[in-house]
Amino acid sequence: MKTISDHSAVVDIERYFRLSFEENEWRKQAACLGMQTDFFFLDVGNGWVEMDAIKTVCDACPVQHQCAEYAIKNSIQDGMWGGMTLTQRRRYGIKQGWLTPRKKDRERAQK
Repeated sequence: MKTISDHSAVVDIERYFRLSFEENEWRKQAACLGMQTDFFFLDVGNGWVEMDAIKTVCDACPVQHQCAEYAIKNSIQDGMWGGMTLTQRRRYGIKQGWLTPRKKDRERAQK
């Protein structure tokens, strides 16, 4: 099992990328299909170069938004999905109406 450590949590990378094509038909069209999964799970301290490389793949992907939606609706905290970090996915999920803003997000929006 490939794992990464994100603070105190250990993440099973393969669990996130198991393909259930019947439920997630969109994955067959993903630009990352067949790529190393750990590419999308940045180690703590990795910089903008790695994030830019991921975004380049995701920005060219025809199912980028379905990927982000999958991560949001399945509460996936780790990795970049749809070219978005967790924070970016939260904002996108709120904008799409899939998530409710957290208290600190509501307070920030009121300022």
